[in-house]
Amino acid sequence: MEKQILKEEEITTELPKEDLPMDFVTSFVSKSWDEVGVLKASIEAISKDFNNTEKVVSVLQDLADAYLVCIGQLELFLHKNDYLTKEVIAEPEIAAPIEEPVIVAPEAPIVSEVPVTIETQPLTESTEEKADFEPFEYFCDFE
Repeated sequence: MEKQILKEEEITTELPKEDLPMDFVTSFVSKSWDEVGVLKASIEAISKDFNNTEKVVSVLQDLADAYLVCIGQLELFLHKNDYLTKEVIAEPEIAAPIEEPVIVAPEAPIVSEVPVTIETQPLTESTEEKADFEPFEYFCDFE
């Protein structure tokens, strides 16, 4: 059995490419705006607190400008390509209503009406309890 060394060009295991997700571009733009804000705040702080900052401020301003150019191009890309409207929003599938089986109760047997009597016993008060119990009277004078 012969072993063969394959060159990099001969190996083709490329997966099919997908479209660039909108989230990548929009999150990159958002992070870039944040970075521009940090750079501007850094430039102001360095300029206010230190001497001989012209070169550093110039480099940081160039970086902020590069971010602004990048942001502008990406926002133009989103606007020109209607990238926001091309995003397909899957509509939820509306399933056909499931018809629940109707459960029919069997006919109840016919019961003749029987008079029902409820026996009640009168409440009896024991005299022993009355003797041990002292009544507490509430007295309110509203005058």
